Amino acid sequence: MFEKFCNAFLYCFASLLFASIAGLAMLVAVYTLPVDKIRENTAESIEAMYINPTYLKYSLVNAKPDFFTDFLMLNIASFNTSASPLEASMLTPRYNGYVYMDLNLAMSLKSDIAPQGNIVEPYPRYWHGYLLVLKPLLFFFDIFLIRGINHILQTILLAVVLFLLYKRLNIAYSLSFLCAVLIIDPLSTGFCFQYSTTYYALLISMIVLLMKNNPDNWKLFLWTGIATVYFDFLTYPFVTICFLMIVSLALYDMPLLQNIICCAKRGFAWGLGYFGMWISKWWIASIYTGENVILNAYQSISDRTFGDGALEGWHITDPLAGIKRNWDMINHTGVWLTLLLFAVLIIVYGLIKEKKWTINWKSVLIFSITLAPFVWYLVAREHSVVHPYIVYRVFSIAFFAILAGIAASFVDKKKAAK
Repeated sequence: MFEKFCNAFLYCFASLLFASIAGLAMLVAVYTLPVDKIRENTAESIEAMYINPTYLKYSLVNAKPDFFTDFLMLNIASFNTSASPLEASMLTPRYNGYVYMDLNLAMSLKSDIAPQGNIVEPYPRYWHGYLLVLKPLLFFFDIFLIRGINHILQTILLAVVLFLLYKRLNIAYSLSFLCAVLIIDPLSTGFCFQYSTTYYALLISMIVLLMKNNPDNWKLFLWTGIATVYFDFLTYPFVTICFLMIVSLALYDMPLLQNIICCAKRGFAWGLGYFGMWISKWWIASIYTGENVILNAYQSISDRTFGDGALEGWHITDPLAGIKRNWDMINHTGVWLTLLLFAVLIIVYGLIKEKKWTINWKSVLIFSITLAPFVWYLVAREHSVVHPYIVYRVFSIAFFAILAGIAASFVDKKKAAK
């Protein structure tokens, strides 16, 4: 037992060390790309950033695009900095987001000048791994084409996940996942770079999970946590661990105690990957630059959890404010009718297949994950209140858990008789 623990600890440590070094090296590599072509392609289609496409009105949840963060990402990707690629990777210089970032970006691209003065600041507390994709894409394509590529690739990955869920489990789980994705809103994830990062981490990790047959799959959770924090801002990262947990529970039949132990290992591994990778960026940037990135990150996290939102013009006093704000995002007739429709389809499928409805430990554990969004909104209260148009997607966990729990409640009659 002790030897297994030591081997697991060494694997986690080596994985985080490798991911940190490789992640930094890849960022340095993309910062060596000539910025002129990136700025040219960004400038040619910058007007597209102001257009809210009509197809978003068909989204199940009426959430707005996050133009501010997309401007931030383009701002960083096309930033004309004199810093070395290593220093730029560490500090990630950008325009100050509160000094009309979109206007400054447009003016800079139009005039082809390097930004000056106090409108420039570093943004070192995130890895900004999305630059590995965004910078090369902007080197070859404009924003219109990148959005098109985004939609096509996400549709293909979603189709693969749905097919694998059908093959490994049954169509009821495919329907459960599809309903949850409708809450995440694939129309907006293809349109907004900001919404894409966690969604890609989710789809790709789901494909890896479903292509392998390994009940003790905590290593996948570790690497999913690493990938989520590397590519993402603080959007809706909790979706990746909870979706993987639901499917892992559905895939493997285990005694209750073994199932709980496996869930605990998976959750710990994801958390270690997520927070370990994040903290490694703070340490590396602090040591290299001499700036106290650790303190900066700590203050930001403190504000985003139990802060009162004063910097954003809020004065939050209600501990349930995060739950209420995000509940309002999904609490309308279209959402509940969609959930009801998918639930009916799953129940009808179970009856047609002559399965027996029985509450079992697998379905109970899956149903329990329905509570996960409420935990997130309580912990990350300030962020949930200020950014519900981003964070409401955490509620997709509850939709997936409810429907997958119903699917798991239908078992073969022979198995139920044992």
